[in-house]
Amino acid sequence: MMRKLLFILFVFAVFNMTAQTTETVKERASNASQFESATKFSIFPNPGKNEMNISVSSLTNEGLELEVYDVLGKKVHVQTLNALSAKVNIAKWNSGLYLVRLSSSNQEAHLTKRFVKL
Repeated sequence: MMRKLLFILFVFAVFNMTAQTTETVKERASNASQFESATKFSIFPNPGKNEMNISVSSLTNEGLELEVYDVLGKKVHVQTLNALSAKVNIAKWNSGLYLVRLSSSNQEAHLTKRFVKL
């Protein structure tokens, strides 16, 4: 029963976070013009088992901050992206749903996507 409740709360938080992320990017778009083109990023393969690849269309001068959170909101990975693609070893992560957050270095704008670890 507790697992079901936690899952429901997580799903609600994911959808709520996605809506807030979209609003944050829209509100700050005029102040984060460099970030606009970098907000387009992809995660593959999704779902993944051993490796997660991140690909961005462009970078800001300071790079981008990559953060990954598990279902309970615990930060499981942090990395600064200084290249258009990066690989993250996920072999030791638990199976489940993760939130991948890409932020500008000054945290003015960010975008979040979901990732499934098999």
